[in-house]
Amino acid sequence: IEAFGYDTDFQELWGVFKENGTLKSILLRFHDSFIPYSKEDFVTTDYEALLSTYKPLKLSGKSTIVEQFETASNIQLGTKNEMYFCECLNDNNLPDTPIHETIKLASLDDIERIMKLRSDIAEFPTTNESEKILRQAIETNTGRTYYIEKDGVIIASTSTS
Repeated sequence: IEAFGYDTDFQELWGVFKENGTLKSILLRFHDSFIPYSKEDFVTTDYEALLSTYKPLKLSGKSTIVEQFETASNIQLGTKNEMYFCECLNDNNLPDTPIHETIKLASLDDIERIMKLRSDIAEFPTTNESEKILRQAIETNTGRTYYIEKDGVIIASTSTS
C-alpha cells in the first residue's frame, strides 16, 4: 500500500471495525493472494463470504491466522506451503572465509532465467502471477532480486519481499 497506494487493480483492502470505530482486522488482496491480519483474535467468518469465491484460495500470513481457514467449510484453500521469515541483522553468523561467487542484481533481462530456476524447484510453486509480480518489483524498485550464475545458468536467487 505504501508503494502503490489504494487505487490499483492488483490490490484491495477490506477491514472489519468494532462498534467504537477502531479497526478489528484487515484483509489484503495482492494480485491473486490474500493476507489476513489482526492484532487480536481473528474471526474467519468476517471474510468467508468474500473469500469463498476464490478457488483455490491463495492465503498467506501468520500461521495462527491462516490455519483457522483450514476448517472453514466454504473455503477451498490452495496447496499449503509453510515458510519461515529470516532477517540478517548483522554479520556475526556469516562465514569468515570469503565467498568466491559474483552476486548480481537482477534486471528485467534476467526475469525469464530466474523464473526458469524457480519453476525447477518443487518447493517454490510458481503461478501465472509470479512472473508479473517479479517484473513489477524490479520495474518499480519495490523489491530487489539477486542471483548467482554458473556457465551462464542461474543457480541461486533471492528476493526481498
